[in-house]
Amino acid sequence: MLFIKSRNLGRLQELRTEVFSSYDDDDELLSFRTQYQGKEAVEQKCPRLTQCSEDCCGRGSCNSGKQCICNKGWSGISCSEAIRPARLQTEPSQVRATIVLRQSIQPGQMQVTKSFHVQNIGDYVAPWTSTGLDEHSWISASPRAGTLDARNQKTLKPASQEVLLTFDLSTFPTNSPSTRTAVLTLSMLGNTSGVRTLPIVAEAIMEPQLQTITLHPSSAPVFQQASVVSLVPPFNRAVRSYSASVPFSMSTVAISARISEPTEAFAVENQFLPDGSTSSPLALEVSMPRQVIVTAMIPSISINGTYVITLTRQPERPPGPPQLQRIIAGDDEITVFFKPPADTSGNAISDYEVALIPSSRRLARGLQATITQVAQCSPTQCWDLQVGVASGSPECCQHSVSLTNSQDYAVTVRGKSSAGLGDLSVPALSLANWPWLPIAPRVGGHKPPLLLAAPSVDVHHGEVELTINRSDMDHGGAIPFGRFQCSAAPGGNSAKSSDGSKMIVSGLDPSQSYTFSCNYANAYTPPGAAPGKFLVSAPSPSTAVVQPRVPAPTAPQIVAVKIDSGQVTVQVRVNDAFADLLLCDLEPAVADAGFDKQRTAPLQPRPDGPVDSTLQWQVTVNEVYWLSCKVRNTDRGRDPRSKWGPHSPPMKVSDMTTTAATTASLTTMDTATTAASTTTTAAAVPTTAKTTTKAAVSTTTTAAVS
Repeated sequence: MLFIKSRNLGRLQELRTEVFSSYDDDDELLSFRTQYQGKEAVEQKCPRLTQCSEDCCGRGSCNSGKQCICNKGWSGISCSEAIRPARLQTEPSQVRATIVLRQSIQPGQMQVTKSFHVQNIGDYVAPWTSTGLDEHSWISASPRAGTLDARNQKTLKPASQEVLLTFDLSTFPTNSPSTRTAVLTLSMLGNTSGVRTLPIVAEAIMEPQLQTITLHPSSAPVFQQASVVSLVPPFNRAVRSYSASVPFSMSTVAISARISEPTEAFAVENQFLPDGSTSSPLALEVSMPRQVIVTAMIPSISINGTYVITLTRQPERPPGPPQLQRIIAGDDEITVFFKPPADTSGNAISDYEVALIPSSRRLARGLQATITQVAQCSPTQCWDLQVGVASGSPECCQHSVSLTNSQDYAVTVRGKSSAGLGDLSVPALSLANWPWLPIAPRVGGHKPPLLLAAPSVDVHHGEVELTINRSDMDHGGAIPFGRFQCSAAPGGNSAKSSDGSKMIVSGLDPSQSYTFSCNYANAYTPPGAAPGKFLVSAPSPSTAVVQPRVPAPTAPQIVAVKIDSGQVTVQVRVNDAFADLLLCDLEPAVADAGFDKQRTAPLQPRPDGPVDSTLQWQVTVNEVYWLSCKVRNTDRGRDPRSKWGPHSPPMKVSDMTTTAATTASLTTMDTATTAASTTTTAAAVPTTAKTTTKAAVSTTTTAAVS
């Protein structure tokens, strides 16, 4: 080999390693000199001889150019490194993976990866392989084998190869933390002494979560300071994305949170906060959504979970609708009770507009128009319609208006703020909005309500449903109606409602006859009366005598059968007014497990007459089939609810051709024919639907009933 002076400095050492890399410790010629024309091939000094003297640490000799020529078994610029056999190590020496488990793992998030390096710290090539992970379904390695070069002879840096470990999240429970371990064994091919082991620990923890997130209106008016801003959807620790509508009056919002294990702290917009504390105010612009990041944190292991809240500050708008509570008629006056609007856009209500609209067209066309008054809120307790009592702090309002007796009025209320007049009150009073009917002042004011007619009755099995017709009552000068109650005689079984509809009196004997009467109270409580004591009407007239019995279903009638090239179409007539399901069986005479024999058709209650249904089957030509049908009644009063009626008389239809279309009309069958047919097959044909010996539909040339 030829080395020109001052070129390829250090190359001699590299060549020596390459030439003798396959030699073991017993080989010779690990120390040599290379000369050209009697001169040293390398004439440079030994700039890196800092650890040994010019005798190359006693393990070689230094030429005139100060280049060490090492003895057998040594290498390095100063002969300070012993020649090493191939040897494996890993970096790091142990793999610890923290796996974050989420309540819902998306398909693209089913795997987590972590890597380590296999290294060769020897001076020979090292082919390697790995074992030990096949028994663990939750982890895999790639690559599982490879070849490592010798370490760098100049820098002595180990040769290295990256190995990727993949953790399968689908094998970890998502609702509890866990720890799993494995050992990866690395070995060199043909060298049992070069085995290395790599411990692997996978610690699965729950994704950091918060127990609660609360939005506080840090800049709301005084009357709204106690309120909070609601999240949509309501907070659930597993849900990560929310929105919130912030009233116009709140120019800033603060956020507080409570943590749950293993979470250690939380942050709002990178502001680190301890458990239960509140963030600095977050400024909001009108109609400009702002995304706020709330982070659940485990700082000790650098794991975070993120919640995203989109805050939108609403533009300024008028108040929402007040809620009418009750209206009481007096002598020449009406008193309105209402609850202030729930939505005021954050602005205080300055006053209310109360409008009384005459419901008579004749009067509305005359001199008197809608009466409108500006009213302040006169505080009063709110009315609980279900309990029939005013209770709690005085958060509601009342206002009295002087009017003319005997004229019906519809009443509306709406609030006014700096943003203008708000929405009209709910519910609206009108003839169509029962039970909020128009109301009239009257001489003597209110009086007991009155029911003028008996309730209507809808009969079921063991129960009835009663309904009051609003035109059959006088509300007595107070709305809404507080409580309707109907009772059965005999027995006294009763039912209640707040609007006179769907009062279900149950527990009745289907074999017993009953009458029913009702009474009701309006929204007026006499002065000094105990809570819940109303002016109650006298009992209404009684209903006619009824028996709460729905008979068992009757058998349906097969009125027509049509056979057309392997398709059977059956028309069935159901006379039972209470039946809700039709079922027909078309069963092969020769057992065929693959044949779909049943067809069903839903039915609606029909008090006005029978109904026809059509069912179809695909059949095999020239085969014989048995046809029968039945209906089910699931009237809500039955126990058990479902009751099946008897099968229709079985029959047989024939059609031996594959092309002819034949229709058999059975509507004109007389009783004698049916009886004869039944008699003919009775001995050989049981009436159960699941035997192959009952009367049949068969594919013969003409449609007929057997």
